[in-house]
Amino acid sequence: MARYIARRIAISLVTIFVLITATFFLLRLIPDGLFADPNIPEAARARLRAHYGLDRPVIEQYFIYLRNLLRMDMGYSIAFPGRQITTMIIDPATGNGLPQSMRLGASALVVSITMGLFLGSVAGLNRNKFWDKFTIGIALIGVSMPSFVVATLLITLFGNILGILPTTGFSNIREMILPTICLSLGTIAVIARMMRTSMIELESADFIKTARSKGLKKYKIVLKHQVRNALLPVVTLLGPISAVLLTGTFVVESIFNIRGLGGFFVESIANRDHGLVMGLTVLFGTFLIVANLIVDIIYGFIDPRIRLMK
Repeated sequence: MARYIARRIAISLVTIFVLITATFFLLRLIPDGLFADPNIPEAARARLRAHYGLDRPVIEQYFIYLRNLLRMDMGYSIAFPGRQITTMIIDPATGNGLPQSMRLGASALVVSITMGLFLGSVAGLNRNKFWDKFTIGIALIGVSMPSFVVATLLITLFGNILGILPTTGFSNIREMILPTICLSLGTIAVIARMMRTSMIELESADFIKTARSKGLKKYKIVLKHQVRNALLPVVTLLGPISAVLLTGTFVVESIFNIRGLGGFFVESIANRDHGLVMGLTVLFGTFLIVANLIVDIIYGFIDPRIRLMK
């Protein structure tokens, strides 16, 4: 198992390095938004380039960036002069940026996994019955309705009509309810559908029939054999889902006025702020790669055949 984990970690580190390298050189092909402004005098533009180190050869810039990145220094934003990118992302003074996005994502992830696995398992065990139809209905709603539509309906019903829940902010449990439901609904649908399908497919599996023929109690067959094996395809989804949820989504953060990373990402692209785009891309990519690494390790524990094959 240790060899399997070490190999997966090595592959993940190489992937992160490739991501950083590709993002750096691809961004250098795009003109700088600030320096392309014709209203800035050429002398001032040259001073700004020198200040941000953009007057040096690209290869030199690349190695300087790698060196600084190892020190957790992503440089300074061009669109927000004087603001360090690392500080903008983490924002320890106010708790905005990454901390807010991670709080929202973590709450949505917990709800998504819990409800998705529960609904999918119950639906798979009660095929064509009420709970199965109820789960299919929830899944259809979650998959077909965009998050901004769900957010609008939640705000209208619970905020405006009933007036029982706040519709902005994310500082206490009551404010967390609506954004969490909005962000997790689609993920609940995906996990529930996948879990339901896996549970139904395993009903006719040979090892399930063997367990029944040996006289094992139904709850032992379900928990020890059926659910455990049904988790394998679901676990595959958790890597990208976790990365997306934990780094925040622009739509949900904007509608509920949550100051997370979503707004920064859109602004950085619109302003062609290379440093901020680079920092956020590396952050998002690293989250995704680490999430997939964790999934691979969990896979190895759930199914020993996986670690023996790789």
